[in-house]
Amino acid sequence: EVVVKQDQSIIVRSRDARGAVSDERRVSRDELAQVIREHQAKNPDQPVLIAAALLAVYVILGVLVFLTLMLATSMAIVISVFSADVRSAQAVVGYLALPIIIPSLVTIVGDFNALPFAVQAAFLAFPFSYVSAFSTTGFSGDYALGFVGVAYLAVWILVVMYGASRLFSSERILTARFSLRRRKAPVEGR
Repeated sequence: EVVVKQDQSIIVRSRDARGAVSDERRVSRDELAQVIREHQAKNPDQPVLIAAALLAVYVILGVLVFLTLMLATSMAIVISVFSADVRSAQAVVGYLALPIIIPSLVTIVGDFNALPFAVQAAFLAFPFSYVSAFSTTGFSGDYALGFVGVAYLAVWILVVMYGASRLFSSERILTARFSLRRRKAPVEGR
């Protein structure tokens, strides 16, 4: 059994037939591969279990989900303001589902860590991709992507909320109907 602690230290445990810990020692990353090879040579049918500290992973994942939902909701509110009625607002906001679903499908079908760096960078440019990307990397003890995701989502939320506050603080929201179409210029001479 291999345990990766929150401080990134690695502990190798051996258990006896009753399941009690018989041996426990700290190893470096370089020593870990050798320890696993030795263990598998002795017991080829017994698997090696590698686990991270789950509480930290679930807390970071919960924060990422909350921030992702907050961003999606604020973007939906801002986008729906530009609609003429409820039906068109629902149609426009429906297009937000695609950038949320695609990153999840990518991580379900393939391994995020196996992607080339350029594809990973393009993937992480979407703020909605951090939940699915961290769900694959966080359980192996790599928390860096989770912290980057929290910061990136916070910046996106601040930008969208600032835009929403500027939009809703103007009088135009009360007096005029927004439209994404450009108005035709008046023809002079008539």
